[in-house]
Amino acid sequence: MTALPFHFYAPDEAAVESDLQQVAYIPAGIPTKTALLEVIASAARLPWYFGGNWDALEECLADLDWSEPPRLVISHADLPLTHDTASCATYLSILQACVVLAQESKGRGLSVEFPVSAQLMVEATLRVA
Repeated sequence: MTALPFHFYAPDEAAVESDLQQVAYIPAGIPTKTALLEVIASAARLPWYFGGNWDALEECLADLDWSEPPRLVISHADLPLTHDTASCATYLSILQACVVLAQESKGRGLSVEFPVSAQLMVEATLRVA
């Protein structure tokens, strides 16, 4: 498996909001796809046209022209959806694809971070995706 484009942080190293980056904090314990999409929509200040589904999330994260400031960091307190492996794998696959796209485009930036305690679970979930 190739290296993941995510950052795994120690407890005192989570991203901090600044004039150049918005940080969307995703709290621990999100159990459902609907709850996760609602939290992301609010925390990331997704545009009004966000449709509340996986395709809409991917569209919004793949094209960050709506984002101010120009860099978006999605910072997770844990790995959401751990009791719904299929949804968790879909979510991680979307994040992975969008981060890689942002790295290649050299335009507006997207990064995703998880606590280091979630790294093995993230890797295992993407292996079966």
